[in-house]
Amino acid sequence: MSRREHPFPCRPRLVSGIHAGATSVFVGDNHEIVANELSQAVLERTLRRFNGEMSLAEIVDDEPTLSSGAAEELFESLDVAGLIDDAAPVSCRSGSEVILEIIVLDAVG
Repeated sequence: MSRREHPFPCRPRLVSGIHAGATSVFVGDNHEIVANELSQAVLERTLRRFNGEMSLAEIVDDEPTLSSGAAEELFESLDVAGLIDDAAPVSCRSGSEVILEIIVLDAVG
């Protein structure tokens, strides 16, 4: 597997709901999720934990049969498909803070 360009999200969240069929787990209406290394029950529990409340590490810790490699692979597949985002707040600054910093730096420099 190649090295990720972006860090894993702080709190992964599926952008659509999930439901379990007889032999598959679906995200939204059209995306069937298949994991060869995981049972359907583990896959479904893991996907339900992608709710924006836990980190990927916490999700792995809570599911003994889920390896970090399998969780990362599942996350990356969901990310490529556009089915997951990050529920953690984005750190930002107000425009006035940025302008003040520019003014101060310009005055000092």
